Amino acid sequence: IHIDIDPASISKTIKADVPIVGPVESVLTEMVAILKEIGETPNKESVASWWKQVDEWRGDRGLFPYDKGDGSIIKPQTVIETLCEVTKGDAFVTSDVGQHQM
Repeated sequence: IHIDIDPASISKTIKADVPIVGPVESVLTEMVAILKEIGETPNKESVASWWKQVDEWRGDRGLFPYDKGDGSIIKPQTVIETLCEVTKGDAFVTSDVGQHQM
């Protein structure tokens, strides 16, 4: 599935099996509505297994291991970490590298 607001980016480098053009908020809202309509629900065992793995990673090395430096430069990790703190985990934070040429 390739979701992009720019139709010229869809299948530009790698052919998308499911191309979807639109703003991510409306696309994801519609996708969730469709999943609810057809009665699709997450597999609880798979989700629990995934969170167990995430917790192990957090325990092993922390979720955001990085050199915070002297604070004169704002690092991307600092932004993500701060957003997680401010939203108290009640948000999905995404990022990409920009023109990643999918």
